[in-house]
Amino acid sequence: MPTAMLIAPSPGSSFLSRNGHTYTADNRGVIRDVPFGTEVQDLQSSGCNLVQAGRYPMMAINADLNTLEDQRFDTSLIGSGLFLPDKVVASGASMPLTAAAGSIYTRNNKEGDKIASLTFSALDGTTEPQAVVVLLDPTVAGKVQHGDLWFTMDTVQGEPATCTIFVYGDLVAV
Repeated sequence: MPTAMLIAPSPGSSFLSRNGHTYTADNRGVIRDVPFGTEVQDLQSSGCNLVQAGRYPMMAINADLNTLEDQRFDTSLIGSGLFLPDKVVASGASMPLTAAAGSIYTRNNKEGDKIASLTFSALDGTTEPQAVVVLLDPTVAGKVQHGDLWFTMDTVQGEPATCTIFVYGDLVAV
């Protein structure tokens, strides 16, 4: 049976459906695996919003571009599922990024597969919509991933700077 994902009005809140099932939002307000039909309708009538089909980021990080420490991506949107990443998008720079460059790995300490390298010089920190879009390294583009992804700076900015990095792709059901 197909299921849906909904966003609750507040994280951790619980909802009882007319069929007697209780659904509880996680710490981000996400409720997963709700059967379509009356269950979804009940949650919507309680103030939850149905996540519509489309391309959404699977994971994100507000990256510190002035540290060499590994930074783990937030995977709460996909849980512990298998995924097939295909694109990385960086945007929302806090300042002009002239020196910053980094990479994304499947394990910390620059171990595992390197799935992308990013250079941030196209982000000048203005309010204009800007993004750096990177397709994944072809050697890992078709490889199903499981677990965390890690962002590591190869060259730091040299002064306090941040930007948001999103990983897009598909969830894989096996």
